[in-house]
Amino acid sequence: MNERLFLFTIGPVQNFIAQARRVIDFKNGSKLLSHLIDKLIEEFERSIGNDNQFYTSFNVIYPSEEIKSKPNRFVAKIRFKGENETEINENINALGTHLIKYVIELMQESFKDVLREIIDISNRGEIDSKTQEQFKEQINKFLEYYWVSLPITSEKKYTKQYSDLENWIGAIKNKRIIKQFRRGGESGVKCDLCGERNALIFYKNKKVFASNHAILINMFRKQFMSEKEGLCGVCMVKRFSTFENNLKDPYPPMNSTAGISIGHLLKDNRFEQKFKDYIQIFGNSFDEDYYFKSELENIDKTDEEMQKIKEKAENWFKTNSKMFEDSIWSKYYAFLLFDGDDIGKWISGTFMQDKLKLEEFHSKMSQRLGSYANEVEKTFEKHNGLLVYAGGDDICGFINLSNLWDLLKEIRQNFPDFRELLSDSSEIKYISTASCGVCIAHYKEPLKRVIEITRTLEHKAKEIDNKNALSIGILKPSGSFIQSTNKWYLTLSKNKYLITDLAKCIINDLKNKIYSSTFIKSLKSEFWWNERNNKIFNENEMQIQNLIMTELKRLLYRSVLMNKKINKIKEEELRDNNHRINNKILASLGEIINNRNFSNLCSFLNICDFIKSKYLTYQQIMRGG
Repeated sequence: MNERLFLFTIGPVQNFIAQARRVIDFKNGSKLLSHLIDKLIEEFERSIGNDNQFYTSFNVIYPSEEIKSKPNRFVAKIRFKGENETEINENINALGTHLIKYVIELMQESFKDVLREIIDISNRGEIDSKTQEQFKEQINKFLEYYWVSLPITSEKKYTKQYSDLENWIGAIKNKRIIKQFRRGGESGVKCDLCGERNALIFYKNKKVFASNHAILINMFRKQFMSEKEGLCGVCMVKRFSTFENNLKDPYPPMNSTAGISIGHLLKDNRFEQKFKDYIQIFGNSFDEDYYFKSELENIDKTDEEMQKIKEKAENWFKTNSKMFEDSIWSKYYAFLLFDGDDIGKWISGTFMQDKLKLEEFHSKMSQRLGSYANEVEKTFEKHNGLLVYAGGDDICGFINLSNLWDLLKEIRQNFPDFRELLSDSSEIKYISTASCGVCIAHYKEPLKRVIEITRTLEHKAKEIDNKNALSIGILKPSGSFIQSTNKWYLTLSKNKYLITDLAKCIINDLKNKIYSSTFIKSLKSEFWWNERNNKIFNENEMQIQNLIMTELKRLLYRSVLMNKKINKIKEEELRDNNHRINNKILASLGEIINNRNFSNLCSFLNICDFIKSKYLTYQQIMRGG
């Protein structure tokens, strides 16, 4: 029996997903690629299953069927009946060619579905054939597709061939094929989303020098397109793909960073109907920015209809102020990228002693990551976040600040231990870990910039020795940036303490005024010379660390005693009540100094203080907080 490994991959991935002006672009870009791979696997299974003349059996090794957000590739093992190499190669070539043709047809079908939806909603007539041809040309030249197949023999075992399979696909990808547009190229106004292809669809008004064949639509809600915004055929499919019927859904929650920042309120049963009533006031003119009353001031004063809407919206805020008075409204949200460490080495079997068990390990690893991806989806739903994708070890999503720390804790704690996948766990000497980058930003911050910074933070987390770290940063509207990178787990005595628990504890204590944030400023002002001169720290490390910890302890206790709300309590009793908590915090902060440096500690404390200041009540938001 002849066996073959088969790998098929599509692209582009990173650029296509990252090219986003709105949350829906980012989300749909991922879902579109996942949808294509899902359908490709189904077609692969159907093609082989219906051909009993050449194929005995097959199994898809990766990804697991359980993973909803499929990665951009799949790996399978195919068993052939015959031994004729020429005949087998012909069948493999026919299979690869068929899948390429099929994925092109899938993309074209997605385009047709979107186009029909646009025609239906915008109440316009059919689009002329020349415009449709331009759309199709952009779609056809967008996709990249590659496949490799290698035989498994007694001389070339699964382990060796799997490694070669990865090397071959990498070599093929590096040899990029240029796809030339029609003679003369594409001259005209480029797409506002990707900046690569001509814009062929505009909202309300066309731009100067736009193609004569570009179409104009007028009936979409503001949250789907801005006035004069132009999209190419590919980005149109990405923006309007109806994976969740988001074009016709009258109440699509969290389709923008403004909605995400108050996601915990939008999904609260107590307020759900109230928000639906508020959205109905605006009709097609609704934008999630209007969840914040201050945004109503930006409504065009010359538009009489919008001024009437503004008046109704202001009345809504007055009527419901009592209901929301204790709720937390924040204009900030968090975007995160979470990724398993050294996954390439785990897949290649680098950490395994017995490489003959690699195929078994791959199968179990795929299933376990599939289960983990489903757990992550439920975790995001529980904490009112927006999951962009969970492709096994790779997670991307948005979350409000109120639920940030609980979500991070759960996805890290639930990350699978790959040693458990084999009957004898002693065969694997390494522990599977994961690193994460988190960027906290104002909802008006350009999404593209937030994504780029988060990727940088994720890389910084992986630069720490042995990885397994969380790198978190805050992008302020002023342009300043604070970041701190720490190990997920801090070791206190024999116990492990998550960095997320420490952050949550400090933020809650600051919020509840257990102690004042003045100790952070005082600590930084006293040791400013250490921040600027790491040489002094390196030469006198132990002495300076002890000095910092002694002063930190004094400042922390002093900030407790100075708190006006608890000033009446006797000093001795106060010390006893807070001794245990403060000692735990002090020990954890000491661990941060040991692992990194003083500057990193100050950044961590400043991040906690900043987030505390953004836990604003409804009344504070109404006053412009």
